[in-house]
Amino acid sequence: DGHTAYDTLARKTGNRPQQRCWAHFICGAKDLAKILGEEGEIIHRILKKTYDSAMAFDHKGTKDDVEQLFHQMKGDLDRQYKSSKCAKFVKNLLARKDQLFVFVTNPDVDATNNAAERAVRPPVVMRKISGGSRSAKGAEITQTLMSVSYTLRLQKKDLLVHGPAILNTSHG
Repeated sequence: DGHTAYDTLARKTGNRPQQRCWAHFICGAKDLAKILGEEGEIIHRILKKTYDSAMAFDHKGTKDDVEQLFHQMKGDLDRQYKSSKCAKFVKNLLARKDQLFVFVTNPDVDATNNAAERAVRPPVVMRKISGGSRSAKGAEITQTLMSVSYTLRLQKKDLLVHGPAILNTSHG
């Protein structure tokens, strides 16, 4: 989603390839279209077309396919923008060339981070409803309980059956 912490993490872990979230790019372009009109609409259409073309490879594309996708998109976006916001958006997008199409060639990489965002949604909603933790210890306990709960859900295990054993053997 463009958070700068990901760049730091990548550097610290050996600069492994990162995939930027296409849903965020497309939503950003849609926002430009709403606010700035035609120029934003052009960018939005180009990104949707590029995304659809990239998805058509079904993770079986080649480096040459990625180069073609990027150069086609860059050519379509290459124009003089009246709006500095549109120009900046396009400049920032194109500067992330190596992070745009990792999913085209790698079946283990998604084009969006929707699954990750859905995974963190329940604890965020819980925090907002409850007003958050009142202490560092409360935050730590909530974090541990949510982690155990979600891990068991992913493993298709019942929290009531397996949770007590995990919590009783955990450190802390």
